[in-house]
Amino acid sequence: MVRAIIWMFLCVGCGDEQGFGDTKDNNNDEGGVGVLTLYPDEVTCSILELGRSDVVGFGIRNESDEFGVRITEVKIINAGVTTDGDGNETSAFVDIRADEADHEPPFTLEGGETAEFVMNCQMLTAGETEGSVRIKTTDFSQNSRGEFTVALSAAGYSEDTGS
Repeated sequence: MVRAIIWMFLCVGCGDEQGFGDTKDNNNDEGGVGVLTLYPDEVTCSILELGRSDVVGFGIRNESDEFGVRITEVKIINAGVTTDGDGNETSAFVDIRADEADHEPPFTLEGGETAEFVMNCQMLTAGETEGSVRIKTTDFSQNSRGEFTVALSAAGYSEDTGS
């Protein structure tokens, strides 16, 4: 009997006004969700002269007019492989960086804003390689991890032989 009275007292004390058991909508007026698009979603670097470095890039746009998206990481996770004259493997894609200092992660990309990123690409031997950039965000519209991937590809050709 005493337990029942205590239980009733607790239930009355934790009524609707205090939010006990309430479910909250994450897309409310105070903090909605931004939606990102990547352009392009694949970056291609074609280098005619082996050993020459080129700069390639991509952009991220927040399509929402109102809500920001937090960008927590922009990282080359697969840098592609090229081989120098001694047979040593090295990364084809390096030195990713934001075009503006305030777009270095972590940062918030406000509604309607765009952030652009560039990286260096270099092929030391003729052939092709692939890589990827991972972008971690608070936009969970694509997947439950909030991650986006930009595919990278590079091709190096010898001017002498065309191969």
